[in-house]
Formats: sequence, C-alpha cells, structure tokens
Amino acid sequence: MEKADGQRRHLSRPRAMSMHDVSIPIANLWQQILAAALSSYDFKDDEALQRGEYISQALLKVIQDSQYAMVIFSANYAFSKWCLMELAEILEWEEKKKLTILPIFYHVDPSDMRNQSGSFAEAFTAHEKDPKIDKKDMDSWRNALRKAGSIAGWHIHNRYESTIIQEISRSISRELNSRFSRHDYDKLVAIDSQVDEMMKLLDLEPNDVRFVGIHGMGGIETTLAEIIYDRVSSCRFEGSSFISCIREKSTTARDLASLQKELLSTIMQEEIHVWDHHQGIRMIMKMLQNKKVFIVLDDVDSEKQLKTLAGDQKWFGPGSRVIITCRDSHLLRTHGVYDIYKFEQLQTAEALQLFSLSAFKKAHPTENYMDLSMDFVNYTQGLPLALKVLGSFLYEREIDHGVENIFYEMLLESFGHYRIDIDVLVEKSLVSKSKYGWLSMHDLLKELGREIVRQECPEELGRRSRLFRVEDLYHVLKNDTGTDAIEGIVLDFCPEMKERLNAKTLSTMRKLRYFEIHHSRTIKWHGDPLKYMPTKELRFLEWSRYHLKSFPSSFQPKILTVLRMSGIRIKQLWKGSMVLDNLKEFDLSYSQN
Repeated sequence: MEKADGQRRHLSRPRAMSMHDVSIPIANLWQQILAAALSSYDFKDDEALQRGEYISQALLKVIQDSQYAMVIFSANYAFSKWCLMELAEILEWEEKKKLTILPIFYHVDPSDMRNQSGSFAEAFTAHEKDPKIDKKDMDSWRNALRKAGSIAGWHIHNRYESTIIQEISRSISRELNSRFSRHDYDKLVAIDSQVDEMMKLLDLEPNDVRFVGIHGMGGIETTLAEIIYDRVSSCRFEGSSFISCIREKSTTARDLASLQKELLSTIMQEEIHVWDHHQGIRMIMKMLQNKKVFIVLDDVDSEKQLKTLAGDQKWFGPGSRVIITCRDSHLLRTHGVYDIYKFEQLQTAEALQLFSLSAFKKAHPTENYMDLSMDFVNYTQGLPLALKVLGSFLYEREIDHGVENIFYEMLLESFGHYRIDIDVLVEKSLVSKSKYGWLSMHDLLKELGREIVRQECPEELGRRSRLFRVEDLYHVLKNDTGTDAIEGIVLDFCPEMKERLNAKTLSTMRKLRYFEIHHSRTIKWHGDPLKYMPTKELRFLEWSRYHLKSFPSSFQPKILTVLRMSGIRIKQLWKGSMVLDNLKEFDLSYSQN
C-alpha cells in the first residue's frame, strides 16, 4: 500500500516457529486474519527466512522494514527459542518507537507471561537445562515476555474465533489506514515528553472511563491529540474516532447531528444515519455504552457540543478514553474534565531545529538563512505544526525575500491565483481532508492569510480581496466604498447593528465569488441585498436566518455550486424558472413556510 510520501507500510509476522511447528488452530487463525485484513498491504511473512540463516541479521532487516509486528502468543510459545529471540529483537525496536506490536493472546493469560508462570515457567525450566543457551539471552527473553504481556491486545479465550478474527481484522485495518501516520511526526522536536505526560493522564490500564482535556493555543493541542490518536487508538480499543474542527463544523443543530453521524460511523465502521442531534444522543448512548472506544473531540468551544458528543462518561464502555482539545480550560472544568494537560510551546532552540529539519533537512540552518529562519520561529510563536508546514513549503525553493512575502506567495499560490488540485493542498499540509470530505485549514495559517488580506490595502477596506469582520463590511456598505476587488465576504458572527446597511453597495462588488453570513437577523438593510448582489462570478452563498420571502427575479447565479439558506422564512423560492446547472448542494433546513 503506497503512502503519500512514497514509502510503503509493512506489517511483519515474526516467524516464531515454522508452520510445521505451529498447531493447526494457530496456523488457521493466522491465515484467516491475513485474508480478512491484510490482502492489499505489503506483507512480510518471515517464513522465507531459513533455519540456517543467522537470525540477528535476517530478522533485523525484516523488523527494520516494518512498522507493525503481529505476534500470536500460545501456551507453547516460550518453548521455542526462535520465538523468544525474535520477540526480544522486536521489543528492542519497539522501545525505539520505530515499530508497533499487535499482540494476540491465544488461550493464554498475559499475567502468565509477565510472571513467567504456568507453561511459560515450564518452558524456561527446559531452557535452563540447555547448555547452549546463555544466561544473558535467557534474561533478555524473560524481560521481553514481561513487556509483551503488558501490551494491550486481543484475547482469544472461550469466544467464537470467527467473531474475534473479524474484530482483530477490523482493528488492524483501522490501524493501517489511520489518517495520522507516525511517520508524519518523526521530526517533531521535543514532542516525546509532551506525549509521555499525556499518556500518564490517559493511563490506559484501569477499566474506568476517563475524559482528558488538552488546553493550549490554536493548533498546538490538535497536534498533540493527533500523535496520541496515532499511537493508541486502533489496537487497544474496539473502535476509535477523531472528530476535527468541531468549532467550525457546528454552527447549527444540523451540523451537530452530522458530527454525531461521523462519530458513530467511524467507530462502527458502517454508515449510520442520524436525523437530529436529540436522536443522535440516544444512539451514542445505546451503541457505545458497552464498547471500549477511543475518541478525540478536537477544537471544542461550547458546552452544547460536549453535551451532544460526549455528555457523560456513562455513555461509553469500560476502559474508554475521550480526549477533548479546547482553548478554554474553564469550559473543560464545567463539563467535569479535571485531568487537563496544558501544552507549552516549543523553546526557541527546539523550534529553530524543527523548522530547519523541515526546510533544509538538517538540524541547523546555514548562516545565510539564520536570520530568516529566526523570523519564521518568531512569527509562528513556536507552534510545531506551523513550523513543519512552512518549513516543508520552503524545502528546495529559492529563498530570496522576507517572511511576509513568503507567506503571501504560499497562500496565494494555493488559494487565490492558481487553479490547483485539492490533493496538492493536502500534500503540502495547507489543508486537511476528512473521510467525509470536510476541508479544513490550520488556525494559524488562516489568521496569516487574513493578515495578508488586511495588508493588501490597509487604509481602503473596499480594495481588499476579502472581508472577514462585520465592522469592515459595515464600513464599506455605509460609506459606499465597495469595488470589484472584493471576491469574498465571510462573517461568522454578526452583533446587533443599530444603523441600516446600504444593500445597493453590493452591486459594486462585481467579482464576488463567495458570500457567507451566519446569524444575520441582527443586520438591518436598506433594500434587498439579493436584488443587488452580483451573480456573474458567484459560486458559494450561505446566509442563515435571512429574512427572505422569495428570491428576486434579478438573482440569476448561473454558476452557483452551493446554496445554503437554513432557518429562513420563505413563502416562494422564486417566480418563474431558475436554471442552476452547476448547483451541487441546496439546503433550506429549519426554514418556515
């Protein structure tokens, strides 16, 4: 299976024993798991290694080329010195954070492995009588078994094997298909200590249900949550889900239901339909109360979001863990989340190293680029993801101008002046794309983009390409200073406005392509805005809670692709016919009449 970076994902099965040494049930188990989950992956079965090979060289090559190692522990496992030698090698590589172990306990108790009791005690008694086995090797094997017995895995004991095989195969598939690859974070400097602190708060061993918060500036907490999700979500839990950008995705009740659908569908691995958020709450409680799940709720900013997606610990099965990233620690505590990790930004030296690794592929920038690199470090305030994104963008480029111009070049190349494929933007880490088609951009990069727009024309707001603040739109409409430079208007929140705005000024914005206003009943107009809105270039229109009886006859957006008018009071859409050949989404939810 090809990864975006050109590497391949490998999953190796330690040889442990040749097939004629393995009991038929275990051999069948292995083959069934392979058939169910791994047919499309580059799989390395080290049965190809012959007994005559020097094990440390041959096996080390297999392990080094693999990201995952599946080990099936049976009652006779420890009787094979080949099993124990390979396990010791695997554990050594796992400690270097280069490999993930996926253990299956086949009719064995992991405590027998940790304590070397039962059949494991018998096996070591036999090994002690073998003069060819060195005591140092024996100690290494014992230590490897103790560690392996402490790793969360799958247990086959008094259960239908077909059921557990499907469970294992689904979990492995989720692990291999996880959208957060550990490789993406190989160069995150000084992140390990942050991860270790979070793992202590999560404490995966107890069987309680635990909510853990991550608090920090925009983007920092998300970065940490992504790394944790990558490391522990799939093989330790019966289901997992990472719900990103909740603040942006939940402006309406319909949005909350959509998030509930995403949560349930990713955990259950099937399409789940949620018609409204009240039903969604009942469905989450019913479907997940006996299921051990790992959930990340990213960028939460309201109590309603929490009550809708993770209202109570009783909603989830024993051993479940829920991470909530939030910029407001008070909101976390209000919801009963008291285990909160505050993410500190990188120190200057660490931030410089991370930027240099991403931009120049070396630990420190050359002297010629030291000042420019420090500008980037200061500009991003030590935010790891921003440093990595910006550094990657600059890799192998000619850098002959200042940091502000580089930001401008990067964002305009991606969003304004070129037609560029979405996959290219994802590859550059400028946007992320969820399984359900959501596109999102890092908060810091969005703010940088907005600052660039503000600098296009600091004094004349009407000559900027986009208007993001209601004060700016108010100024342009009140003073009739709109121009055809304006291509987009986006207002997330509209405070109460005392004066009426001149709708006719919209007619001067002849290149308007994107118009989005939420909660607009606080805005009062002179005239009908849709009557004067230019439609020749208009592609996206979202206007929630707008006072609209019908669309005016002059409103003819022939290339419109998205029309969202939720919560409006409308008697008739339009008089006569309306041709919208390019329309892909039409939303009048929660509207009256």
